[in-house]
Amino acid sequence: MADTRTKPVASDAARFQLQRNSGTPLYVQIKNQLLAEIQNSKLPEGALVPTEDELCRMYRVSKITVREALRVLVREGILERTRGKGTFVRRLKYEPHLGRLFSFTKWASENGFKPSTRVVRIDTEVRNDLVAAELGISPRKPFVRIDRLRLADDEPLCFEQIYIASSLSPDIHLKDVANRRFNEILASDYGIALKKTAVSIEAGAYGAEGARLLKSGKATPILVIKHKIYADDSKVAYIVVCHYRGDRVKFVIEF
Repeated sequence: MADTRTKPVASDAARFQLQRNSGTPLYVQIKNQLLAEIQNSKLPEGALVPTEDELCRMYRVSKITVREALRVLVREGILERTRGKGTFVRRLKYEPHLGRLFSFTKWASENGFKPSTRVVRIDTEVRNDLVAAELGISPRKPFVRIDRLRLADDEPLCFEQIYIASSLSPDIHLKDVANRRFNEILASDYGIALKKTAVSIEAGAYGAEGARLLKSGKATPILVIKHKIYADDSKVAYIVVCHYRGDRVKFVIEF
C-alpha cells in the first residue's frame, strides 16, 4: 500500500491545537480531529495515519494519549492496524441492498460504479447429484456451470458459480454472459419469466482459486450467498452461489 501519510506543515498548525482546559479529554479531542480529517478527505480511504511519534509532536501530548485516541478509532472501525506497516484509514464497505432478484450490474450502475464481468469458465457437461436434485432434473442429465468474476470499478468483489439445466437453456454457453445480465438473457432469449428467489447466507472460506481471483488472502472473511431463482412457485430456473469479499461488501436487507 502506498505511503499516503499526511505531513503537517506550518500553515496546518491550527488544525492540531487542543483545548486543554475544556473538560473534554485530550484523547477524545484528538480522536474527533482525526475523524474530521477523514470525513473531509484530508485523510482519504487507505491513507496511512501519522505515526504515534508524529502525532505526539503534532498535538504535544504523550504516547498514552495518542494510543487511546487511535485505539478508539480502531474499535469503531474507522482505522485498522497492519502489523509492520502502520495504521490506515479503513476502506468503507460496499452496501448493496439484497432484494428479490438482486442484480450486481444494476446495483453497481445505480450507485455510480462501473460494473464489469469476467467469465472464468463455462462447462456444459456437469453432473452432480446434489445440484441436479436442486435444479429438479435427473442426475443422469448434464447441466451448465458458468463461473464469473464480478467487479466494481475494476475491483473484484464477487466470484459466482451459476448452475442451470441444459434443457432449459440450450446453447447458453454461446450467449454473451460477460456483458449481458443473466436474468435478461433468460427472459429475452429463452422466454423464462423469473418469479421469486430463495436466498441463504452463510460464512465461508476461500479456496485457492477464489483467493487468487478476488485478490484476497485466504484469511479474509468471505460471505457466501446462494440464490435459488424460480420460474414459477415450484420450478427452479437456475442457482447462483456468490462468494463475496467480506472485507469489502456487506448486505443491507429491508423488510
